[in-house]
Amino acid sequence: MVFSLLLLLAGTTIFAQESENILDQIPESISLRVPQVIFYPVNFPHRAHSHIAPEGVKCSNCHHYAEDGVFDPCADCHTNDPADFSDDLPTLFSAYHRVCVNCHRQWEPENVCGSCHLNPEQAILSKTPPAAQAPPAPPIGPDILHFDTPKSVNPMVTFRHKQHVETFRFECVTCHENQDCVKCHAYNGPAASTVVTKLLEHHTPCSKCHATEDQNSCTKCHQKAPTERGFTHDMTGWPLNRFHQKQACTACHDPEKPVERLNPTCTNCHQNFEVGEFDHARTGLELFEVHQDADCSDCHIDRIFGVPPTCDNCHDEKAFPADLPGERLAN
Repeated sequence: MVFSLLLLLAGTTIFAQESENILDQIPESISLRVPQVIFYPVNFPHRAHSHIAPEGVKCSNCHHYAEDGVFDPCADCHTNDPADFSDDLPTLFSAYHRVCVNCHRQWEPENVCGSCHLNPEQAILSKTPPAAQAPPAPPIGPDILHFDTPKSVNPMVTFRHKQHVETFRFECVTCHENQDCVKCHAYNGPAASTVVTKLLEHHTPCSKCHATEDQNSCTKCHQKAPTERGFTHDMTGWPLNRFHQKQACTACHDPEKPVERLNPTCTNCHQNFEVGEFDHARTGLELFEVHQDADCSDCHIDRIFGVPPTCDNCHDEKAFPADLPGERLAN
């Protein structure tokens, strides 16, 4: 009962069971096809299922054991021909559903199929192309969570859950590994009284992005009382100047990935730092004429623009920022 049927039919080799890099070999998602006169295919998030649910979903939860470590196509044994059906050998569609229902038991009879399948009428109304599609998981609240850590000098941690999901575009599995989805998700919306316990247990989810081992950074999260101030770019050590303030986050951060800290070197985004081609006034400092023909590296050692420039390569008696190679422009 392999969810990888469609990939096998397309000529994709299924990963070996004992591979050390098994997560790298698992397809991110798989299209489970059904007759489109009834429903469109189901988009099965295969890789996500390997990270979540109690102790992770093992291959054997869905796949038959394969001694050689290679999973055979479902259709090698399962078909949709009624003549092939038996108690020991369900049809292909039945095999799919049995595997899913082993974990997903929270169904509502009013729309049991629509929990996973998008029917043609819905696709037309939503202008969704007839491709692998499944209804998105319901949004999870609350917007803000307050965690009490009584053993800390500053016991209160304010966690902005909505901001991490919508602004930083984190996937659930970024923080919630090895947890049962239905602790947070119910068919018709968020489950009642759901509180994310993983964050209460330890720093592990936070440590993926935050320096939780740095004893000097504790007060960035641990406060004496709940805080209402949300994220500002100043917190990153890279306050936005008047030009960057006008840009969308995705002008610098990859729109296809969760937001992460960038190298502050300007050349991550800007490639026109050549003598005579870059307007230095855009940085807020208009160079005096004597500096306009200097190469960037004369002041910015190794062309690293995220640290203050040096003057002593040419001027023994001058230092930045007390002495400027130009005139500051008003914001």
